[in-house]
Amino acid sequence: MNRNRLFFICITVLICVQMLLPQTGVAVEQTNTTYEDRMNLYKKTETLTNVPWHYLAAVDTYERGLRKALRDRDEEQGLISIFYSPSQWSGPLNPDLGDTNPLSINVFGGVGLDGDGDGIADRFNDADILFTFAHFLEKYGFKEEDMRIALWEYYKREQSVNIVQSHARTYKELGRLDLHDHSFVMPLHANYSYRSTWGAKRGLGRPSYT
Repeated sequence: MNRNRLFFICITVLICVQMLLPQTGVAVEQTNTTYEDRMNLYKKTETLTNVPWHYLAAVDTYERGLRKALRDRDEEQGLISIFYSPSQWSGPLNPDLGDTNPLSINVFGGVGLDGDGDGIADRFNDADILFTFAHFLEKYGFKEEDMRIALWEYYKREQSVNIVQSHARTYKELGRLDLHDHSFVMPLHANYSYRSTWGAKRGLGRPSYT
């Protein structure tokens, strides 16, 4: 087995383990409020964009697993784990990669948006991050197939799309986020085969960054 393939297998296993491990002790007590706060953000963003909250939650969960498994991402600073690089958020030609002005970000082709109405598009602000991603999804429509197309355009990897959609169906069916105590985050009957993806671009199911 070559070294690259072994590396990707290890990353995949780490993501799955992080998602499946139950939370215990103090961590559970601390996450009760976290789940409520996240749900409030998902529902508020759903109201603003019409993107179903369970899809926002599913993407956030998937990205949280990537954050824990990959070394090229910092730990999240807030509630939302969806990641944007500075150039992706502010624009690849933007001379100020810390730009938070929605107008100049748009001029330079950045994706960052103001999600809480404070006039600032901050890539570390939970409301801004979630609104920015929801805005991307809403351009494709709101049906399940529309969501699938949007997720493919973002990740360019079918397995990532399958995982996110499986999460979304679970969240929608159960209507809550705190699944660790009594059930698996990933549906037990979902197919998570990684066959024939090795060596492909974006093999970990994330956008490329500059």
